[in-house]
Amino acid sequence: MLMLLHLRDDYDHEGRALVEELYNWAIPDGVKDSGDEFTELARAFKRINAPVRDLGLTSLRVSTTALEGNTSTYNQPENDLASVTSMRDALANQLSGMLEDAKFHGQRISKRGERILDSAADRLLDYVHRLAH
Repeated sequence: MLMLLHLRDDYDHEGRALVEELYNWAIPDGVKDSGDEFTELARAFKRINAPVRDLGLTSLRVSTTALEGNTSTYNQPENDLASVTSMRDALANQLSGMLEDAKFHGQRISKRGERILDSAADRLLDYVHRLAH
């Protein structure tokens, strides 16, 4: 709503603007100028940050498997998941910052920047999948 009304606040926003459903005239210039890069970054953000998406569900599977084992098999997966959480938080902050800058500050998302962060999200997901097997 804030984006549509061209208003700003000082809160960190966890959601994403569903720009795919908006008329072109309603989309802020930073988002419009970013083209598909905005949508791709928003999808990467959701893949790593939504609790019932790939990263969250796979992490839950790793943790559940660790709980089913004994103390010696529990600690390492849980330590690995703590590292995943730190990496996810850092990456989510970068993604969120770029999305916010496009929505509220008119900053264009570059193709190169989008590729780097999208690739980082994919590598994080690959790592969690390896932990699950």
